[in-house]
Amino acid sequence: MTRDEAVQRGQEAARLLEHEILVEAFAAIEADALEALVSARPDDDVTRRHEALRIAVVRDVRQQLRSVITTGKLAVAEGKARR
Repeated sequence: MTRDEAVQRGQEAARLLEHEILVEAFAAIEADALEALVSARPDDDVTRRHEALRIAVVRDVRQQLRSVITTGKLAVAEGKARR
């Protein structure tokens, strides 16, 4: 991937991470999963694992977007340093 591509991907990831609909969707998924997790019977391991996984996936997606943003910022800094 070129430096320009990394910068562009970082900017797009930032737009996604800040997009109102995506922010709302992530929050709703986490809230629903947390409520289901807390409401699950203590012996309902399947439900508890499933809901914990839903939360983990949302957090993983956010972290992946942050990683792309960081890569883009590093590419910008690298470009400035070369000038």
